[in-house]
Amino acid sequence: SNVDRLEVFAIAQANQQLKTIELSAEPNGRVDYSLCLESDVVAYQLCNRETGIVQATPPTKGSAIFVDATASGTRLKLPDNWSTALWDSTTWAGPSGLGIFAVSKRANWKSPLPHLDGRINPGPTSLPLIVASALAIDSWVADQKNLAAKIAAINQDIRQYISTNIPDADLAPLGEPHLLSASFLYVSAEQLVTKLADAGYAVDSGSACSAANMQPSHVLAALGLLTQGNIRLTIHHSTTFEDIKGFLDTLKVTVEELRGK
Repeated sequence: SNVDRLEVFAIAQANQQLKTIELSAEPNGRVDYSLCLESDVVAYQLCNRETGIVQATPPTKGSAIFVDATASGTRLKLPDNWSTALWDSTTWAGPSGLGIFAVSKRANWKSPLPHLDGRINPGPTSLPLIVASALAIDSWVADQKNLAAKIAAINQDIRQYISTNIPDADLAPLGEPHLLSASFLYVSAEQLVTKLADAGYAVDSGSACSAANMQPSHVLAALGLLTQGNIRLTIHHSTTFEDIKGFLDTLKVTVEELRGK
């Protein structure tokens, strides 16, 4: 779809001999996967890593269904008909640089990498990273059960504050509560990110999957949302209401200051 990660677009462009269909998301971020055919290979995004929007209705057709779970982690279940799936270890506070790729026993899949035997992974693996990720996921899942309500409440507090106190702001539709995207008219995203960092708050901006970090978000553009002055927030288990109060006060003052220039 037009809200997928740029890596998905790159794979499609690298296989131009095959017919590629790009589905368009609705303004609420949802994609109609019913347009897929039985013969299609479908890239299904469980949760968008910029907005948190969840694709609640999975594809029911497709010869193979790849599930992008890199933003949802273990928060969302895979559809019953999944073929392959990819997770990012950092979504459950695991080590960076580690992806978890799963292949369904039902899938007709073979490794695209050169290999001379039947091994799915022809290269070496890092046992310490795998063990660290496994330990992290056990701890994270236990914490998530207790902290999910707090994270959802923090998300609502942020949305309410911005809507009430900062004019000309655009919020992406509510999705998974740990992710939030906000844009501010008449503000430079680069300046906003820098000033917030100087104040002790680390936020992201622009496209979450672009090599050019400050490139405007293709996801927000696809949804018809404001791309100018965009920041992306991730609410972690350790985030407190006090943290957010200080951040929001700083955000309001910073936006006003930048608009005054």
